[in-house]
Amino acid sequence: MEELWKRKGAKLREFSVRGRRQQPRFTRSWREQQLDALQDLVLDAYHPWLKKWVNKNTARVHFVFSRTDPRPERGRIVRKTLLARGLERKHLVYATFRADDRCLKVGRTNVGSKRISQQSKDVSFWHAKKIVVYIPHSKEKRVLPALECALTHLLDPLNKEVWPAQSKYLDKCKACRDCDRVRALVEALFPA
Repeated sequence: MEELWKRKGAKLREFSVRGRRQQPRFTRSWREQQLDALQDLVLDAYHPWLKKWVNKNTARVHFVFSRTDPRPERGRIVRKTLLARGLERKHLVYATFRADDRCLKVGRTNVGSKRISQQSKDVSFWHAKKIVVYIPHSKEKRVLPALECALTHLLDPLNKEVWPAQSKYLDKCKACRDCDRVRALVEALFPA
């Protein structure tokens, strides 16, 4: 948090102290807009750290599909390849990408590659040109939500309807923890 205050202090101070200008009408929607802006600053500050953390704690397996690969079979191809390479794990995180390298979806599985093969007919797999499977070095389940959340922040998927679930006793993404702290601090300073 100290580094965030040093780097982005001017913008944060501008938010809390507006000088002698006319104060905007303070409403809940205004406060939520300001909170979104602050949380974007926190996520921007954490972006390089998240990238290093993901690279350090995971192994990646890339699958690139050609036009001749049948679309409904892509998930099964991923599963067969993981089994053949001996990389089958119970806890995995996967990301699907279009041909222009835009991320379509980030997801996690607690049952291994079986879940990936079950999603073969999902739109994100149907239109995927590339699938990347992230295998955590830790075999514990507790790192999965943090890894999925970090990848969601890094890859910015097009499918944002489903945000990573945060279980009570599992790890939480460090960026999200600090975003929650910023939210609690601002809500305490400016109750609506």
